[in-house]
Order: sequence, then structure tokens, then C-alpha cells
Amino acid sequence: MLDAENVMGTGTHILPETHKHNDLKDLSLFDFGIQEEDLYYKFNGDYLKADKRKAVVRSDTGDFIGNHSKRYKTIPHIDLYKKHTEKLLDSNLGGGALEVIDQTWDNGAKARRTIHFLDHKTEVKNNDNICLRSDIFNSIDGSWAFQTFTGAFRSLCLNTLVFGGQKFYHERRKHTSGLNVNSALSKISNTLDIYTNQSDKFKKWSNAKVTDAQVIQLLANTVAKKESKTVATLSDLNDIEVRDDDLYKKDVYNKDLVNTNLCDYLYYRYQQEQGSLGQTLWALYNAVTHWSTHTDETFERENKKGKVIEISMGRKGSQKANVQKDREIAVRNMLDSRHFVALEGLAVA
Repeated sequence: MLDAENVMGTGTHILPETHKHNDLKDLSLFDFGIQEEDLYYKFNGDYLKADKRKAVVRSDTGDFIGNHSKRYKTIPHIDLYKKHTEKLLDSNLGGGALEVIDQTWDNGAKARRTIHFLDHKTEVKNNDNICLRSDIFNSIDGSWAFQTFTGAFRSLCLNTLVFGGQKFYHERRKHTSGLNVNSALSKISNTLDIYTNQSDKFKKWSNAKVTDAQVIQLLANTVAKKESKTVATLSDLNDIEVRDDDLYKKDVYNKDLVNTNLCDYLYYRYQQEQGSLGQTLWALYNAVTHWSTHTDETFERENKKGKVIEISMGRKGSQKANVQKDREIAVRNMLDSRHFVALEGLAVA
């Protein structure tokens, strides 16, 4: 019998268990069983059964790793990753040199497999290389939907490069009775062709010049834009405009609409990338993907009183894996935005 009072909402945050290797068939980190048990709660000194809920525990250790409605479809990690491996081996991506990084969090409640396909590298510019990668997420505690994503990997800074769902393979499914893993993985075999087409775009980005004002305006209208709490919809507002002569003035942004700390940090990162990549879309792209990967960074900025202060870009108590996942989604949304598409069209290669 599991007491929900003792196991729900514990909020534990631990570092992931990590296994690095080069064998797709090595699923040892995910090889543990799970079982469903009745869930009870304590009321007036008595334990009562939660009829519409169930608990999920590890079969090998007895650790509690989730509680769900009876409709939730519990899928052991090992079953999921076996099917993923089979699909890769049957596709045009399964052979050749690989680097595999398996990770689990919270006693195995959450899992992620990252595969770098080392034979599929592309040089964007001056030994700046990317290579095809695939990520697949799963959780047993309900915190993550089953999700697969294929993008690319920039070897220079080990950045996660993220893409719009229209450009690369991306699938997201909830754990319900209708979840069909084979269907969700069916598009993997088309990924290599898409990757080849996308790498051509990277090369164009590496020569596409942009101005500082264009960069800040893009950031202010996408990843750094706050959701409005004072108007019905963001579409009711004018786009945020930034002129070249505004860049170094105080209070450039409407602080009700823009996360100024984030916008300033991303602009700072963009300036750092310019040293090797120039004032280009490729430098901007690597600035935002650096942010999506490095969740605990700080940077210095001057406040209104002229004092230099240090600002953290992470949140105390937040799980790194969840933060990275949310930021990758934000970057993909930026790349899909009309603002980024317009910037691509204006940039002169």
C-alpha cells in the first residue's frame, strides 16, 4: 500500500544518471521493470483507496515514480527505446559511427536518449561543424509527454541546435490509450534528406548579415516577449520596434511586454558569437541555442543607478532537464515566427 501523503509532491531534484556509449542496442540504463499499484490517502486517521488513481513503482527497488489516472498508459522506458532502436536500425540512420548518451532522472521517472550520428557531419563555415542528432524523451511520472526530436549538433560549443517542426522530424504524444509508439516513430527514415536540406540553410545563415537593431527587435518579439496579462491577445498590440539609435539608451523596451534581462543576455551572447561568426544569422542562431543549453549562466549589466550587477539566467530549484526542454521549444517557436522568416528574407547573403 502506498500512502499518497508521503510520496506526492516531494519536489526532489537530483542530477541525472548518465551512461555514454556507442551501441544503439545497449539499453542497460533503461532496463528496469515497473508495476502499477492501488493508491491510498489518509483521511481522519484511516487509509482510503483513490479509486480513479494508480501508483507506479519500480519493480526492482520499489521506488515510487508516479501517480496517474486509470486512463494513463504507462510505458516502461525499455519498451519504448527498444522500438526506437528498431526503427533506427531499419532506417538509413542506423549504421555508421554513433555517440549515444542515455540519461534518467528522479529514480528513473524521466528518461532521455541522445544519439549523435557522427558520419553525418556538415561544415558550415571555417571548421564549424554540425552533425545529425536524435533525442527521444519519455516519463513515467507524467511530467514529460513521449517525444522524439531530430535536429543537429554543433561540435564547437556542444550546443543543442533546435529546429521548427516543419523543417525536421518532431513528434509529441501524450500517454493515453491512443498512444501508438510505432506510428510516432514512422517518419524517422525521412530525416536524413531533411537534414541535408537544412544544412544548406545553415550555410546561407553563415553569410547572412544582420544589424544589431534587427537582432534585438527579433528577440523582443519572440523568445524575450512576455505573455500579456493586460490585453486580450498579443495580436492586439503593435510589434516592438527598436531603432539603431535606441540600442544603448535606457528603457528601450516596454517592460510589460519584454523580459529585459533575457533580451539583454541574448544580445550579449550574440555579441560573443560575433567574434568567430560575424554579425550573421548564424551567430544569432548559436546565441539562442547556447542559452537553450546552458541553464545556469550569469552575466553582468549596468542598472539604472550605473552600478554593475550580476544577473542569473537560471531559476533556483528548477530542474535543468525541464528548463532545457522549455527553452528548446521557445527557440523552435522563434525560428517558426514570421519575424525570423522576415529577417531571413531581408538578410543579404
